[in-house]
Amino acid sequence: MPELRALPEPFAIADRITKAYVTPAGTVEALHEVAAEFPHGQVSALVGVSGSGKSTLLRLLAALDTPTSGQAIVHGRDLGGLGAKALRAYRRDDVGYVAQRAADNFVPHLTILEHAGRIG
Repeated sequence: MPELRALPEPFAIADRITKAYVTPAGTVEALHEVAAEFPHGQVSALVGVSGSGKSTLLRLLAALDTPTSGQAIVHGRDLGGLGAKALRAYRRDDVGYVAQRAADNFVPHLTILEHAGRIG
């Protein structure tokens, strides 16, 4: 009988993540109890109609935002349990995130030349 091997842990897990935003018109739920797993070493695609929460989920997994409820777990770390210093290190060392709008990718207090010097 062949030996059974345990499957590796997923690289990223969205565990029943909900994200709600409070607006003047009321509360809007961008995500409602989303559950997803993203395996190591594979390309994954998030697809859906505009406004379905794709960018919100990516922002949560990049620790650029926090879920209203549920857990974002990346490489075995619950991002909600990380302190400010650990979150800064995670964002600096482990995550690459490019926003959809080009202007959102710039740091307001840096000049274009300072941004260019940080590339490469």
